[in-house]
Amino acid sequence: MIEKWKRTSLEALCSNDLYDTRGNIMISEAGQVDTSAFKILSSTVDTIRQLYKGVLKSDVLEKLQHCYDTHTNFTTSKGVEFAVGGAMVGGYKFKLQNNDIGLIVLVKHRYHDEKLDAPHLKIDLSSKLIESLDPVETQQYLDKIASYWLNDPQPTGCAVHMASDIQGWKPPGDFLSRFVCRSKRISVNTGISQMSMEAGEIATTYNYGQSLLFGTARALQCAIYNKTAEAKYRGKLHYWEALWGRLGGDEPFTSAYDPEQPVWRVEFRFHQSVIKEYASGTLDKTGRYDFLNTATGEQVGTDWRLLRYIDIVPHLSGLWRKAASSFRLDTKRGKLIDPWWQRLADDPLFFETEQKLEYRRVKRPAGQGGEKNIQLGLGNLLSIYARQRFTSQMAINCLMASGIWPELVGYYAARDVNQSQLMELIKQKLIQRRLVGST
Repeated sequence: MIEKWKRTSLEALCSNDLYDTRGNIMISEAGQVDTSAFKILSSTVDTIRQLYKGVLKSDVLEKLQHCYDTHTNFTTSKGVEFAVGGAMVGGYKFKLQNNDIGLIVLVKHRYHDEKLDAPHLKIDLSSKLIESLDPVETQQYLDKIASYWLNDPQPTGCAVHMASDIQGWKPPGDFLSRFVCRSKRISVNTGISQMSMEAGEIATTYNYGQSLLFGTARALQCAIYNKTAEAKYRGKLHYWEALWGRLGGDEPFTSAYDPEQPVWRVEFRFHQSVIKEYASGTLDKTGRYDFLNTATGEQVGTDWRLLRYIDIVPHLSGLWRKAASSFRLDTKRGKLIDPWWQRLADDPLFFETEQKLEYRRVKRPAGQGGEKNIQLGLGNLLSIYARQRFTSQMAINCLMASGIWPELVGYYAARDVNQSQLMELIKQKLIQRRLVGST
C-alpha cells in the first residue's frame, strides 16, 4: 500500500484540530511541504463520446449519401449545418463536423448493413459544448441526435475525458523517473512539432512547451501538457482564461488565476470499455446511484451499467481518483506518493458530487479475450476463402468447422452483434476482400 502524506492547515492547527483533509500543509516521514501555491482552476469533462446502436433512418441516410457524393454540406431539419466527409477511424463511413458548435457525428458502420440493428452512431462532444449544458441537458442533447439518425436508438457505451487545469505546479525534471504506471506506451514531446496520435486525442503540435502521454486510446490514458501553450496555439486562450478566472482568489473580488503563470493540464481519458470494466467490478446490478443536478435541484437516477454519459456523472470524481492512483507520481517510488500529486488526486470534484465507493476494475475473465488474435484469424481465413472463390455460405460453413467460431461469436456478442448480424458481416468482409484486396 502506497503511503500518503498527512494534511493539515494553519486554520486546523489554530483550532486544536490535528489534521485537515483539504489542508495545504503536507507532512510525512520525508518532511513537510507547503503546497499552498497549488491551485486547481477547473475540473471539467473535456470530451464525451457516446455510442448508440439502432436501425438507420433510410431517408436521412439517403440525404447524407447525396451530400457526400456531391461534396455539399448536410443541414438538419433544425437548420444545423455540418461539413461532410469520410470517417477515417472507428469503422464508420461518414463524418459530420461542426466546429462552431463543437460536435462531430460518425454515422453508418462500414461492416453492418444500414437495415440492421447495429452500432451505427457515435457522437463526439467537445469541451465548449459540454460547458454550455448541465449533465441532464447534455444527455438529452445526445439522445435527440441519436433519435434523428436511428430508429429506436439504444446507448451501448460512453467514453469520457476528464481534465484538471492547474497553476503552481509543473512536471519536475525527474518526473519520468518517479512516475509509476503499468502502460508500456509513453510519448514525450519537448518542443518538437510532431503529431503521432489520432486527432482529438492529445494536443501535440506545439512548437514549444511539453506534453506527455501514457497509455493507449483503447484503454485508460493519462495526458499531461502545457494548456496555456496549447490554447495559444489553437487561438483559444481567451476562452480558457475566462473559464479559469471564475475561481475566486484569497481576497474578495479577485481571481486565483494568474495570467503571468502557465497552466498545466492533467487529463485522464477513459475508453468506453474501461468504463464498463469499472461498472462490472464496482456497481451492484440492483444499485441506484443518484446524481443531484445542482443547476435544477433535481435528483436523477442512473443506470449501474454506465452506458450513458448521465450514468457516469455521479462516478466521475471517484474514477478520477482511481486513475490518479493508476498513473502516479511518487516521492519514493512504490512507497510514498508525491505531495503535489496527492493534491491532484484528492482535490478535484466533478459536478460537486462523489459516490463513496471503492472502484474496482474487472477485466475479461481468464480464457476469454485475445481480441487481436480473433480478428487476425478471421481476416486471414477470409483472405484464403476469397482467393479460393468461396461463396458466402461456404465461408460461413468452414468458419463454423474451423474451431474459431465459438470465440468469434463470443467476441461479437460482447459488442452487441448477434449471430445473424455476424453472418452478414462475414459476407460483407468476404466481398470486400474479393473487390479491393487482401486476396
